Amino acid sequence: MCIDVRAIERRALASLPKPGDTPLKWIRRVTAKLQILTGDNSKLLKALDLIADEYGDRWIEHVDGIDVALALAPANVSGVIDVCAGASPGCRDACIYEAGNGRYPNVKAARIERTKLFAHDRGEFAERIAHDVVLVATLARALGVPANLRPNMLSDLPWERIRLFSDGSTLLDLCRAWGVRMYDYTKIAARARQQPYPLTYSRSELTPDSLVAEMVAAGINVAVPFATVPESYLGLPVIDGDKTDRRLSDPPGVIVGLKVKLPGAKDQTGFIVRSHPSLRMAA
Repeated sequence: MCIDVRAIERRALASLPKPGDTPLKWIRRVTAKLQILTGDNSKLLKALDLIADEYGDRWIEHVDGIDVALALAPANVSGVIDVCAGASPGCRDACIYEAGNGRYPNVKAARIERTKLFAHDRGEFAERIAHDVVLVATLARALGVPANLRPNMLSDLPWERIRLFSDGSTLLDLCRAWGVRMYDYTKIAARARQQPYPLTYSRSELTPDSLVAEMVAAGINVAVPFATVPESYLGLPVIDGDKTDRRLSDPPGVIVGLKVKLPGAKDQTGFIVRSHPSLRMAA
């Protein structure tokens, strides 16, 4: 790995919020300096706007973290590699790949190019992601807040096992060295059980209720997409997973309820839970 750490740190410090910055202006300035990660998240921007509404020009003092993600093209959309080994048919059909900014051709093309780079030029991919991890870590440290990375925004790759760098280390190793917290969803039960970093197990139409109960009993959270998010499911408490994408602060041993999003609204596989004897709706 050949990166100029000091140059990246200087670039990060030049990205600190300036007087008169709005959250959107600041996030776009940071995102423009990222080479492969993205920080332009609609939920993050909405949360920052709420902070700005409450605290005005002092909004940056109340930011509680810097959040970035790696958005690859899901499943085999790239045509060169399948990055979602555990995806069920319902998951693939209901994928939010084209939701939000994903509907724009340039965003789709960028996700495909990142995925092809990962598949065909691992060295270049490694340098770019290392650049971004160092930049985000430096920026977060200067602000006195955590840096958070979701490396599988639309994929399900075992970043704890992929030896990304020439010294045999992984992305997880790099993030730990720089104090960046990783978190993810996964449909691979073995990964969820091992918890190499905070992972929320993701239920599909192929997941037996007994496995959901087993995970929650072990303190492992399970994400479930619902037509309407209930109060409890399988007798287990459900939290609203749409309030934030950052799963690091969720209490252990709960169902993370996610409201169905297009194109999942048309799901007929059972991926989206529409009815179940155990569903208990809020009064």
